[in-house]
Amino acid sequence: MIKKNITTAFIVLCLFCAGRGVFAEYIALPSRIEVSGLYEYLSPKDVYGNWGSGTLGFSQKISEDLNLISDFSYFSRNEGSGILVAVGGYKDWSRDMFTFTSISAGTNVVITPKVRFDNDFNFKLGEKQAFILPLGFTYIWYYDLRNDVLLSTGLSVYLDSWIFTYRFFLNFSNPGTTISFSNLLSIGCGKEGEQWTYFDISYGELKSLPANIDSYMAISEKSLYLSFKHRSWIGSDYGVFTELNYLNVVDLYQKYGISLGFFKEF
Repeated sequence: MIKKNITTAFIVLCLFCAGRGVFAEYIALPSRIEVSGLYEYLSPKDVYGNWGSGTLGFSQKISEDLNLISDFSYFSRNEGSGILVAVGGYKDWSRDMFTFTSISAGTNVVITPKVRFDNDFNFKLGEKQAFILPLGFTYIWYYDLRNDVLLSTGLSVYLDSWIFTYRFFLNFSNPGTTISFSNLLSIGCGKEGEQWTYFDISYGELKSLPANIDSYMAISEKSLYLSFKHRSWIGSDYGVFTELNYLNVVDLYQKYGISLGFFKEF
């Protein structure tokens, strides 16, 4: 159970690092509802089994400079099932800065964090504001009383229909204040109302001390995460999206995932 709890923490952090690279194109989104399902095959299967999840998401454009978002996700694994609920929003404060803030809570001791808080300050640089400099903070509290604090920064570059992103994450795990890091590289292209395609690479290491045993030996897990995401508009206000991903946690397991979803704007 100890190993699985820390492995779950690693997955939470790895997927966080892989999915948080690009923000600016979301500021101008219309109101949108979307539903998706995810299937994940793990090897060795007899240890971890296959995983499944479903997500219902909603975003609402309150004004030209404010978008609110909410997500409801259900997870099913060998360890049981769990629910994760998240709410947040994107706020454009000035011509040169916008923020992303969210808070989420989960129900399952093994599958989800107990509470998570995210806040990013994003600064628009350059004459054409083609550069985005993020300064991020994340706090994750787990059911076994461990917690993680992440600090992050990087750079996104917008060139016509292309988006290039690098982001560095510094993680402090407690108890023990062990320090580790992750990196994100992302390339995206597309246009709102037509299509978006992203390829992400996330790699790094999580070091953590078990909270429920008397040990001073940090557990270290290295990983590589690859993701290909595509969103396509079928009509003027609806479409489909998909993702293929691969996660290799060194000396533990490999995971292959596929998700399909539908969205409607209004």
